[in-house]
Amino acid sequence: MRRAQITGWGGCAPPTVLANADLEQIMDTTDEWISSRSGIKERRISHTDNTELGRVAAERALAAAGLRPGDIELIIYATLTPDMLVPSASGVLQSKLGADGCAAFDLNAACSGFVYGVTAASSLITTGAYDRVLVVGAERLSRWMDYSDRATSVLFGDGAGAVVMEANDGDAGVLATTLGNNGSWGDSLTVPGSGSSVSFVDAQRDHSQNALVMDGQDIFKKAVSHMAAAATEVLEKAGMTVADVDLVVPHQANQRIMEAVARRLRLSETQLFSNIESYGNT
Repeated sequence: MRRAQITGWGGCAPPTVLANADLEQIMDTTDEWISSRSGIKERRISHTDNTELGRVAAERALAAAGLRPGDIELIIYATLTPDMLVPSASGVLQSKLGADGCAAFDLNAACSGFVYGVTAASSLITTGAYDRVLVVGAERLSRWMDYSDRATSVLFGDGAGAVVMEANDGDAGVLATTLGNNGSWGDSLTVPGSGSSVSFVDAQRDHSQNALVMDGQDIFKKAVSHMAAAATEVLEKAGMTVADVDLVVPHQANQRIMEAVARRLRLSETQLFSNIESYGNT
């Protein structure tokens, strides 16, 4: 059976660290307040473009897979903070890598973007449309932060990750995926001035339109229930149970969210991966 296998992976964490102690100097907060609510101690801040983060991660993934940029047939770039709307981040990355001529498209699914990208790549490989796909997830969320909003701005950081996915006729590869969406909850996480609904002039007059606004409590409740439900569903599709799983790598949204999901799934501490303490929500 033809499957899509991850054959290489890479990441990029910017060198600049913004610790909770630094945030104490610019807003009404403390290290204890932040870490007790989110599990975050520090996050990374990028001074280069989103696609530079993506390029570094992509080159590392290609090297790990033993491939050259010209071997890639499709680039899927998952981000909600591209360098600009046009040209696409995937097109900019294609040029930076020298992967001339390959297909490339952007994908915006916010926190779920990388999962959507991997699912899209897996589907396209399984159907035979492509043999080698590069999936990149990169965010520069620090550019959308209003550092007077301590409830939101303390959570997010910058970074990128990438995987190379290749066709494989053996048993190794993606076994199952599940996706979902509920557009009626959009007001819980939004950047009002980031699109055409708000004119350029109005966004310039009111800079708050360009900041990420989030209802953290609402997202917390919905994330816990739906992440647990999605995990249960995908395990059923794969013919597996939680007991068969060695490691769960959840979206690094908030340590308390991950712990609540783990309790619902009855995961042990050794089954749950977390690096949010050092990188925040990227």
